[in-house]
Amino acid sequence: MKNYALGLLLLLGACAWQTVVTEEIVIDEPYIPAPMQVQEVLVEETVTPQVYAIAATRATNRMLDETADIYENNGTTFLYIARPQILDESLPDGIFYARKVTRDIITGSNNYKVVNNLADADYILEASVENIGYEDDPVIEYSLILFDSQNNKINQWSETVRQLKNDDRSWW
Repeated sequence: MKNYALGLLLLLGACAWQTVVTEEIVIDEPYIPAPMQVQEVLVEETVTPQVYAIAATRATNRMLDETADIYENNGTTFLYIARPQILDESLPDGIFYARKVTRDIITGSNNYKVVNNLADADYILEASVENIGYEDDPVIEYSLILFDSQNNKINQWSETVRQLKNDDRSWW
């Protein structure tokens, strides 16, 4: 009987403690951030430089595959890679990594000779990135546009990457 009474006292003591704690917590209003704040937080937390690099890799490889007629019959084709642009202000910086990936792939392919001076280039490659998705579900689009030295558009390639809705929230 003594153990029963002790257990009952402990149980009542635990309930009383919970009541005291519950009564101390007062929530006047729930915190709801403004829509723009939600978008910025979601995009900044999920979009990393590696996300840009996934799309950049795909677009660059497509560009190399589809421009074989330009560089195969030439001795050396000089290519200038312009500084990429972020077209959506809600996206965080990190495009530098995508540019590095694009440059490394093109340099490693030995199909084009990458130059640092625009005046030396036979072709100019421009890159841009933007969010074409929704505020809470970003879809990153990386685009490459190839121009000749007279500023005539040769072709354009775009690749998109979106975050999966699975447990690890990976990008594909």
